[in-house]
Amino acid sequence: MKIQLAAVALAAVMAGCAFTPPAPPQPADSPRVPVNLTAPLSSGGSHE
Repeated sequence: MKIQLAAVALAAVMAGCAFTPPAPPQPADSPRVPVNLTAPLSSGGSHE
């Protein structure tokens, strides 16, 4: 009787561990904006 109870308890724990919730939806990759979208302000020289 104890073996059957232990087997049922083990089966319940293993069934509970196998559950994984569905993954959340991922955002689309297309609307990306580059960080360096504008031209640099100066053409070189000192950084003052």
